[in-house]
Amino acid sequence: MNAPDHTPAPGRGAPRLAGLERMLERLGDTLAAESPSEVEAAAAIHFFEVTTELAWKAVKDRLDAEGLVVRSPKAAFRHALQQGWASTHDTEALLVMVDKRNEFSHRCDEGLLREVRVIGERFLPALRRLHDRLVQEAGDAR
Repeated sequence: MNAPDHTPAPGRGAPRLAGLERMLERLGDTLAAESPSEVEAAAAIHFFEVTTELAWKAVKDRLDAEGLVVRSPKAAFRHALQQGWASTHDTEALLVMVDKRNEFSHRCDEGLLREVRVIGERFLPALRRLHDRLVQEAGDAR
């Protein structure tokens, strides 16, 4: 039996990076509200969940291109640190971000809405830096 082929489909990484960029913009725009309404906070949480998913999959795509296989978001972000695509500080934020994303997907209460601030203060900057580095890596790989 042959080993499974984990080679990414040609060009899969570029659309994922573009999607990540769009979601980072939407997330940033939503978080810019000074006093977000409940609906704006819920939208920010949704955008955060989608952005988290796109970020780890973008890292996974890049790692696949390097011949490295990862199966989880945390493993992908740890490898991003090893590859020099994320700082130790950002990697710590990205790992906590995965836990928060998982927590958010199982909660819906007022306390959750108050936590929207941490998305903008801690996670959004780390996600933007990771995105920028992945774009740079994708350009260098051409």
